[in-house]
Amino acid sequence: MKKCAYCGRENGDDATSCRECGTPEFVATSSAPAQSVAEEASQECGATTAIKECVAEATTSLSERWRPKTAWLCLLFLVAALIPLGFFYLAMVDKHSDQRGFYTDNQLGILGILIGIVTFTVTTSFSGVRTVRQFKESFALLRVSRECIAVAAAAGVLIQVVTIYVFAGGLSHLQRRTSFNLLLLAALLAPFFEEPFFRGLVYRAFRNRYSISVSSALVVGIALLLHADRSFRSLHGLISIGGVNVAACILRERTGSLWPSIVCHLAYNAIAAATI
Repeated sequence: MKKCAYCGRENGDDATSCRECGTPEFVATSSAPAQSVAEEASQECGATTAIKECVAEATTSLSERWRPKTAWLCLLFLVAALIPLGFFYLAMVDKHSDQRGFYTDNQLGILGILIGIVTFTVTTSFSGVRTVRQFKESFALLRVSRECIAVAAAAGVLIQVVTIYVFAGGLSHLQRRTSFNLLLLAALLAPFFEEPFFRGLVYRAFRNRYSISVSSALVVGIALLLHADRSFRSLHGLISIGGVNVAACILRERTGSLWPSIVCHLAYNAIAAATI
């Protein structure tokens, strides 16, 4: 029998992915001979890597590598990496007029793209993946049904529309954006940068020890703090950003795949990106 490294469900010996959550990562119930493990590990890691290190990595499941400690260290390193960008942003603020020094959407878009690249780089570094295949497996980029994608997109749109209607005085003031700029690009790229961090690594690390509610609360709290410029400026931002992160955590838990969370986040951002 094979035991899923994510949800703990037991599967048959011939299973390639978990029947419950779809995760392809399994925890072996019986230890393989040391010789065979060493041979497999040495083939994957290559001639330049020590066999002992490869064996240790090959026999360590994600449930053992991704712990809350890993998530907290990743968050701490991410904050430290973003501090220089924060100082750069503050330096561009006009203290006399108390307004932003970024006067164009393109300048804000560049800042957003840089933050996304830093977030993605730190996440992949702490996850320990080296190839595209390892990235897909480690971050559960598994295929899901069209119905699931549709539900995820509808959830993102619904959260954005409802919060705008309730907290921003309706939808009549919204106008369709007619020009393309880097801020729009940053909004569309953000889900692909942020979701591997929030739902791919941090949420999964917490779920290896805590319940769904505790893990979701921790991830939502971290997301609100990292989006403090919008989430704590108004009740609208707090409810809207908190709501889409709760929905993304639920989708990640229910489907076992990261794609629904990405689609939900992308649909949520698309409304704001398409209007002014």
